[in-house]
Amino acid sequence: MSRLMQSSPWRPLLVGDCNKRIARSLCVTSGSEIVDKRKLDVERLLTAADVWSYYTLNRSQCRGSDICRLLWVLAGEMERSTKDEKITIVNHKCFMRILNDLIRRVDTLPLDSLAVVPRTLVRLNWRDMGLFKHIESPIMTLLPSMTTSQITEVTRAYADVQAGGKAFWESIINNVAHRAGEFTPRDFAHVCVSMTRKSSHKPVHFLKGAYPFLLYQMQRKAHAIEDVVRILRVYARWPAGLMKQTSMIEAIASQFSIEALAGLTDRDLAQVLASLAALCGSREYPYREGAAVFHRAEPLIVERVPAMDHGSLSRIVFALNAHGLGSEGLYRLLLDRSLEVVSAMSPRQLSNNLRVFGEQICSGNARRKDAFMAERHGRQMSTLPASSTDETWFFDAAEATVVRKIREFKSLDVVETIVGYAYARTGSMQLWAVLVEAANHRIAIFNAEQASMLCWAFAVVRTGGKLFPQLQVTALERLNQFSAFGLTNMLWAFAVMKKLDPDFCETILGVLTPEVISSDSRCALLFPTLRELQALHPDFDPAGTERYLQYCRSHFWNLQLSAAPGDDLMITLSDTLMTIDRPGVGRYDFDGFLVDMWVPGIRAAILVSCRANMHARSQTPTGDAILRHRHMVRGTKGRVIHVWDQEWNEMDAEQRGTFLRERLDRWSEEDESKEQEVVVGEGPSESPPASQPALSATVERIPDEVDLLKKLQGQMKEEAEAGNALTPGLCAGSPQEMVKSLRRQRRAAKRWKEIDTPEDEPAKLPWETRMWVKERKARHADREENK
Repeated sequence: MSRLMQSSPWRPLLVGDCNKRIARSLCVTSGSEIVDKRKLDVERLLTAADVWSYYTLNRSQCRGSDICRLLWVLAGEMERSTKDEKITIVNHKCFMRILNDLIRRVDTLPLDSLAVVPRTLVRLNWRDMGLFKHIESPIMTLLPSMTTSQITEVTRAYADVQAGGKAFWESIINNVAHRAGEFTPRDFAHVCVSMTRKSSHKPVHFLKGAYPFLLYQMQRKAHAIEDVVRILRVYARWPAGLMKQTSMIEAIASQFSIEALAGLTDRDLAQVLASLAALCGSREYPYREGAAVFHRAEPLIVERVPAMDHGSLSRIVFALNAHGLGSEGLYRLLLDRSLEVVSAMSPRQLSNNLRVFGEQICSGNARRKDAFMAERHGRQMSTLPASSTDETWFFDAAEATVVRKIREFKSLDVVETIVGYAYARTGSMQLWAVLVEAANHRIAIFNAEQASMLCWAFAVVRTGGKLFPQLQVTALERLNQFSAFGLTNMLWAFAVMKKLDPDFCETILGVLTPEVISSDSRCALLFPTLRELQALHPDFDPAGTERYLQYCRSHFWNLQLSAAPGDDLMITLSDTLMTIDRPGVGRYDFDGFLVDMWVPGIRAAILVSCRANMHARSQTPTGDAILRHRHMVRGTKGRVIHVWDQEWNEMDAEQRGTFLRERLDRWSEEDESKEQEVVVGEGPSESPPASQPALSATVERIPDEVDLLKKLQGQMKEEAEAGNALTPGLCAGSPQEMVKSLRRQRRAAKRWKEIDTPEDEPAKLPWETRMWVKERKARHADREENK
């Protein structure tokens, strides 16, 4: 018999030998069992070449189960192949023939073969909705006879391709509900993930129904740690499925021990932290469970950060910020790693990291040391602008990615990017021009919260003035959608940009109730806004304005104290004033504004300009510094000295004394001369002026005074005739008084040049202008050469 088999042309086909004929119906007897030789040969197929050869020779004899086996082999080959090899497999002439045979035989497929068809098509990446629709009816017919593992595979496949009609998914839900006890913990976790992939599948109702069974399994720790991660992610996406009960969160968090967290991959670890941050951030679920897991995971994060991918890194950054956790060293490591992978980040990841790191830099939790950074990023340092600081290297490196991918940014990504750069007080003029244009294109789709954050961010860096009229319309149209915090931020931004309208302020203040303002510390920015409103429109409800000022004065004072300069700088300022015989008062309260150092003898204010209130690139003041400067100039009649902390620290004691003495002595001499004039005027030998016009001779004329006064009077007359004058007392006073006011304003602006430009736009930096012109000339030269 063996000799016959050796000489027979029907001998078995060896694996991979495609040139020999395949035995079709010869049976091999082994003991008492008879195995179909055709089935044996199908099970021996391992490669795509074997499939093409077998199918070409045996197409007419292939049954439905054989077709499923061929597709399964091709799916395995696709998973192991490169992109070009996958294209070759799909484009082969036999591939579509096999699919057509499957469609013709789908009604006669046995249960075991039909159950693996959807998953096989997913592995082949063949997402033909018509084909999935064609096999729905046979699957629904055989669904009660399927095992729980087969139901799981079918559910996962249809969820992956987002296929299946309403009747199909209702049939799946009913079978899962009636046979929930038969599912293994792993299969049930996969079913939960699949049923919550699409909102039309009613995921909340499914999770509410599965809650008792899942809680029973979770409390007994029946799930593997990977399945716990999947279930946690499901509830983080649909928190309503927890029905405001904390038992599930406590059971899940208890399974994340240090050993369990150490066994997770970087991606799963980041997913756990991000899910806990999203789930425990609501009012119904406390932070303590998520915070405990964060504390256990922090050593692992520190160990894995240097080799972490950009996706996991972004999730961890989001989670830490949502919980308010993380030390300065941890944020420094995350910032360093983000600098290395910034070019690979997606728009969503990049905007989230920019916002979080901007907040941390603003609060002082992400500052880095020069020596530490020079050692780790020696290559990147040579490519970054010379004016950048160590805290903003990540933002400077991200500029190119933001500009390149700005068209891919969604509205939320644009807002978070703008807010992140505003928190960090950085960004070049070219970047801000791109961000303003991106916000302008999406101005109609921003929601209330995004509109308020945009106003605040643009006011911090004092740019984007053309967007404020449109944002004002948005605020009035969606007034009831804004929070009190958002409305105060928006009013503050309009005050910084000199676009306060009394009618707009009256509408906003009518919505802000005293209870909310006095209880919410985030409404602190209402105080400088009302001070600016008082200065511009003194007749605007004086009693109501004073009452609202008292509600938020303490909140604003605490906010200023948190950003005040350090004690070392204040001590050096005080010592310098003592050496020049001008003692001062530190952290003085001047109408609610914090004056870093007040000189009471001559009523002069010394304001410190530091990293918190200055732009990192242009060294121009931010919005909060502008409002304080305006109020101090009005209150002290221009006697304001601005001290830049970096320059102050570089001076010696003698230079510091000279710097302050020159200004303070000049103002002291002015006071003494005024006192002498008053004494001389009160003497018996001095005769009073005969008439009022004689006083005008003492008024110093300024250039174009007559034309300016005529222009102002003409504007007042036009507003009075039109009936839209802002306030009766806004332009009151004689021409001489108006001239004095103009002269005072010009003197104040001259003492601090470019701090408050007429358009409130960032001052153009000479080096940036030269660089821009140089690049433009280079591009023009290249074009001429090409021509």
